[in-house]
Amino acid sequence: MIIQGDDFCRFRWYDRHSEIRTALRRASIRPGGALFVGGVGLDRAEKWLQEEGLTLLEGWARDGATREAIAQQMGVSASTFYRWIKRYPQLAQALRKGREVVDYQVEQALLDRALGGDLRAQMYWLNNRRGDKWQEHPKEKTENESGEGVTVIVDV
Repeated sequence: MIIQGDDFCRFRWYDRHSEIRTALRRASIRPGGALFVGGVGLDRAEKWLQEEGLTLLEGWARDGATREAIAQQMGVSASTFYRWIKRYPQLAQALRKGREVVDYQVEQALLDRALGGDLRAQMYWLNNRRGDKWQEHPKEKTENESGEGVTVIVDV
């Protein structure tokens, strides 16, 4: 949404929300008529809050892009992107949704390989899913159930 000039006074919520009213008073109108609040252009963020923008973000996350790479694709700095993620939950949700799809696909591929007889996949699965029973490097226990120290004597 781009708010130009004194148009913001026409919105009904202007009178009811002192927080927004204060922000709009401090805002500045930049060349081209875009409203800037706190240094961040509302029209820049709004593009990514639309369905098309959220779909792109989700796709980039699904492709494995880092947040910094996604910010670069969007044409904003990483700090601006992080601020937007905190400010607009829709962005964080799109990123999470994109990553979840890939995580499930990788998990399924690993399971398929483990069940298919791939020893390394089996070891990885068991180490991570059943670490209490299957560890590559078991930890030495120095205390028994009562909490007392255990002394091991080896007779040579």
